[in-house]
Amino acid sequence: MTKWLLDTVIISELRKLGRADRQFMIWEKTLSGLDAWISVIALNDISYGIHLIAVRDPKFATQLRGTGIAISLSNSSRLVC
Repeated sequence: MTKWLLDTVIISELRKLGRADRQFMIWEKTLSGLDAWISVIALNDISYGIHLIAVRDPKFATQLRGTGIAISLSNSSRLVC
């Protein structure tokens, strides 16, 4: 069984839902949640990116914060420290 460490690019594509790259969507459908891990470094990068976006687009940053919270809570047992 292959395990995947998801980076910020992958997490960003997951957030796009129906707008994500077609090849990514095909791959994503084969991914089991038990095979995916997120590093605390990726979560920190996402948090920092949202902070930078908040300066120029507070509304979008708020939307992203909701997504980030959902990711970190739903995958808390899938974090790599």
